[in-house]
Amino acid sequence: MSAYPDRLQSHIDEGLVEERDLRAAAVYVDLSLRTLDGPAREAADQTVTDNVWLAIARTLAAFRSQHTCVDLAEHPGWEADLRNCAVLVAEPHSINAARRQPFILDIGRLYVHRSWEEECFVAEKIRTRPADKLQVITGGPGTGKTTTIAKQLVDRLSQADAQPVLVALAAPPGKAAKRMTEAMDAALTKADAPQHVRDVVLASPATTIHSLLGANPNRVDNRFTYHSGNKLKHNIVIVDETSMLSLSMMYHLLVALDDDAELILVGDPDQLASVEAGTVLADIVAGSPENRITRLTTQHRFKDSPNIVAAAAAIRDGNVDATFAAITSGDSDVRWIDPVDAPDLAAEVLDLVVEHAQHVMKLASDGQISDALALRGELQVLCAHRNRKMGVAGWNRVIEERLGLAASNQWYVGRPIIVTENDRTSGLFNGDVAVVGADGSRRVACFSTDPAKSAIPVTRLPNVETVHALTIHKSQGSEYGHVIVVLPEHQSRILTRELLYTGVTRAKLRLTIIGSREAIEGAVAKPIRRATGLGARLSDAAI
Repeated sequence: MSAYPDRLQSHIDEGLVEERDLRAAAVYVDLSLRTLDGPAREAADQTVTDNVWLAIARTLAAFRSQHTCVDLAEHPGWEADLRNCAVLVAEPHSINAARRQPFILDIGRLYVHRSWEEECFVAEKIRTRPADKLQVITGGPGTGKTTTIAKQLVDRLSQADAQPVLVALAAPPGKAAKRMTEAMDAALTKADAPQHVRDVVLASPATTIHSLLGANPNRVDNRFTYHSGNKLKHNIVIVDETSMLSLSMMYHLLVALDDDAELILVGDPDQLASVEAGTVLADIVAGSPENRITRLTTQHRFKDSPNIVAAAAAIRDGNVDATFAAITSGDSDVRWIDPVDAPDLAAEVLDLVVEHAQHVMKLASDGQISDALALRGELQVLCAHRNRKMGVAGWNRVIEERLGLAASNQWYVGRPIIVTENDRTSGLFNGDVAVVGADGSRRVACFSTDPAKSAIPVTRLPNVETVHALTIHKSQGSEYGHVIVVLPEHQSRILTRELLYTGVTRAKLRLTIIGSREAIEGAVAKPIRRATGLGARLSDAAI
């Protein structure tokens, strides 16, 4: 096994780097040095200084925190050593095609070679794509993004000389893809779209980006059916929830996209970004000229909930005072509870959640599964954490205890569940939500208001979890009548402005925030900072 020098143990002890990342770095160092012989190897080995070790180890670790690179502005002593280590590190002008260096130093950042190639490709395609072949439409919930697209499609496809087109609707997660079909159907109805337009747009249901590209995990090479040698046949590709799209998936989409196809990217750049590396939508919005971005700001949905709108805007802008002004207004649509200062009020909210769960169970037990599903969407607990007392696990456990449910009674009627993986056999996607019902003596999961179409025996389900409480991450793209956002007792690493904004903007009518002043202030003041060079490459700074 490749090993790092013993002298680097002090850096591990000081918390500057993790041992697993140094071990991974050692593999790259060993493989790169093996390409050289004798004196050349010894000379190259001398250039692998402690700074180089730290830099490449941190670059390999970056993906765990969703960074695509390491910003060397934060490590001013590293860049000179990296430039001198040609066996491991190349600059764009010094890439050795015969002996590919594993790391690239460019625009003040250090990349793994593949990530650098993907970022450069995405930037070039976005920058050079003609204006009529690329639209970027941004806006918060209720600003009319889907309606805007539907009107454009009606205008375009209703023209007498309109050519036959193939439209693809896609989104990163399966749940968002399903919701996209429903939203587009409703928007086309509102726009009074002719039937032939509806037939074209809704010819195929929305799908995940992976499915659109024909992903096959069993392939070693060309894991996607559609790629540079086999382009997508679609004339228009519309991607919703683009904020959730990773750099790598954007790369693969652009590789497979026909040069003459129109790409429409839709989303809210202020929401949580992809769970994988990159902040693609936010980078595109930040780095592109204003005339290439359509920003929708007028709220059409929250007319009866002005303080939810005000709270979301204040959080988005990083304004702590305005945030507290909105959540302490005293109006019925927004409520803030500090669980330490007002434990009785927090207990009152728990009583409300339990009562709601009991009502869902009663409806499901009476065979009124459509009503149970509808009621379930009227209230949702959203937690920042999965574990701990104030996390999803803690809330789900307490709620089921209050419902008098034994741990062995897993498939109780009225149990709300969420699918946690895509499953082609059943047609279910990660994020699909159901309520457990009864079909005679067997238990079924109902995913639709029409149980005859969606009742799946629980024995055929992929992995699922109870969803009395849900993480804010998994709620992204969903909406609920009353949202209860639960924050950790103290500031934490994952508690950011984007996380709080995403949780708050899931509420349509009522919002309750349970969290300390410290946690809320910390979240509002802490935007996500992912290291990426895409925004810089799209702006004049990197041209």
